[in-house]
Amino acid sequence: MKIHHIGYYVADIDEARAAFQKLGYRIASPRVLDDARKVFIQFVEHENIMMGGG
Repeated sequence: MKIHHIGYYVADIDEARAAFQKLGYRIASPRVLDDARKVFIQFVEHENIMMGGG
């Protein structure tokens, strides 16, 4: 099975983004509102973590 991403539900997306950046993650997408779920989504990536590889 290939994993594309792992989702984290957080109370404050800005605080979570800052915490991930301190861990070496970079912002990989703009923050967008998922209207169907009424949540904001933003992807981050880390150079040492490959998702969905092969």
